[in-house]
Amino acid sequence: MNGKINVITGGKGHVGFALVKELADRKENIRLLLRSDSKVFDGIDCEKIMGDVCDIESLEKAFEGAETVYHVAGVVDISGTKDKQLWEVNYEGTKKVIDACKKL
Repeated sequence: MNGKINVITGGKGHVGFALVKELADRKENIRLLLRSDSKVFDGIDCEKIMGDVCDIESLEKAFEGAETVYHVAGVVDISGTKDKQLWEVNYEGTKKVIDACKKL
């Protein structure tokens, strides 16, 4: 493994998990920001940080020492029933990810 740390938000999603697997296959250092633990990462060499893209403190903790941040977390809703959550995660959460990255 090389020394650089790659942080991934949204690692449990379709795109995020494919990214996790690709980086793991390359023997990259992976740190995942997760809202809850998951057995889906069993067997994958990665560090898990519990947090949320809507919480700046958990973002700063997860991004500490990172060289690369892959922000792929997001809410998908075609029903129109999750408008508030969609706005909070996809817009406000992304703004907080950017703010935390600026502190790196």
